[in-house]
Amino acid sequence: MQIASALAGFTHGAADILRKAMGKKKAEVMATQMDEFLKGCASRNVGEKKARRVWEAMEQFAGYGFNKSHSAAYAWLAYQTAYLKANYPAFFVAALLTSERANTDKMVQYIAECREMGIRVLPPDVNQSEMFFTVVPRTPGEPQPAGAAAGGAPEDIRFGLSAIKNVGEGAVEAVLAARLAGGPFRSLFDFSDRVDLRAVNRRVVESFIKSGSFDSGDPRRAALFAAIDRAMEAGQKRQRDQEAGQSSLFAMLGGAEGKQAQVERIPDAPPWPEAERLAFEKESLGFFISGHPLERYRAELLQWANATTGTLAQKAASGEVTVGGIVTGLRLLKTKKGDRMAAFMLEDLDGSVETVVFPDAYKKAAGRLADDQVVLVKARAEVDDEGKAKLLASEVLPLEQAKLAEARFVTIRVPLRAWDRGKGERLRDILAAHKGDCPVTLELVRPGSWAVAVAPSAYYRVRPDGVLREEIEALLGPGSLVLARSLVAAGS
Repeated sequence: MQIASALAGFTHGAADILRKAMGKKKAEVMATQMDEFLKGCASRNVGEKKARRVWEAMEQFAGYGFNKSHSAAYAWLAYQTAYLKANYPAFFVAALLTSERANTDKMVQYIAECREMGIRVLPPDVNQSEMFFTVVPRTPGEPQPAGAAAGGAPEDIRFGLSAIKNVGEGAVEAVLAARLAGGPFRSLFDFSDRVDLRAVNRRVVESFIKSGSFDSGDPRRAALFAAIDRAMEAGQKRQRDQEAGQSSLFAMLGGAEGKQAQVERIPDAPPWPEAERLAFEKESLGFFISGHPLERYRAELLQWANATTGTLAQKAASGEVTVGGIVTGLRLLKTKKGDRMAAFMLEDLDGSVETVVFPDAYKKAAGRLADDQVVLVKARAEVDDEGKAKLLASEVLPLEQAKLAEARFVTIRVPLRAWDRGKGERLRDILAAHKGDCPVTLELVRPGSWAVAVAPSAYYRVRPDGVLREEIEALLGPGSLVLARSLVAAGS
């Protein structure tokens, strides 16, 4: 760029066009640029022969110079980031989370990596969080989480308030200013009394409660949510009075009225069910942080799926993958021919991925597709130039139905306390009525004491289906029929 500017009089903008043309090796643009370069050199009394030699040298350099300069820059950047990640992992990931706080998929990916590294991402807290993600020391004597490096500094990451949805930086600044001036907030009423409610509106307070940002002071999210209007009305009145110079004598003397915001009692309310609490967390944060609806399926997904949303980019070239997760944002569509199809986001413990179900697959799955359904998806994965994956589904099955279809081994858990001869005879009849290819193992269980696996006669092989599950669980209780696709999983 400097050569073009000094010899040919190129402006910075024109020199940048030349740089792009050389970097991308665009022949047509290069030919035009060469003419412009030679004309510019001529106007500055640079001989044509010399100008052409300089152009040829620039052109030759473009063939390798950009690649080398980029390689050197990326190598230096890779070294710096690797050093920071190896020596200051919590600070490194906190910076990543702050930079990607508007990108939910990236945040889910980084938080999952934190778990693997033994770094906990603590939930947002109006009394602890700052504007962005920050590194905080772990409580002395607290056990190190799984994955933590031996001898490493006991550090966690505190969620940044500005990463909560519907909470702008102006609102966070108002919260931090009030906290700095008056110390930690003692209640929702104290918060509403001290924070500038012109910057913090009802929607912001709702997001704070839904995300659990008040939990350290009062974990009753449903009760706090029901008290928002009363708390904000009291806070607005008090702030208007203060602006008008109408503070009461009691308030000026530090009397009961001045302390009212701190001791105002919030009535109890029925707590939100876990599913609703987690749904509100996801609404306000973009993902789950205190739990996950799929957590209780973790072991099953490890057994029945061979990929996660976090590994799709690596497994896309290996052919068909099987991914387990929850259906969210289901959309029913039609092709140009009028055939029905569907699209949804499949969410697992690592993140989410767009999933498209074309007409042939949709015909088989239509009656079973619904939001919040836990499913196994067999699909081909496509990854775009930016590394973002998409699933093209060939089959979508509810997890329980998929287990019945794919099971190779059956274990029946028999609680000895409720066992008798009659149940043994009934179990024998059930097994005989469902003959198939899957071997059966009986697991005799004395709860809290011991369990022993017994392999009955090879005669007892069954074909797992919904009826078998219903009959076994009606006889021995929920969870008594355990399905596995490998002998190792069956014995675990």
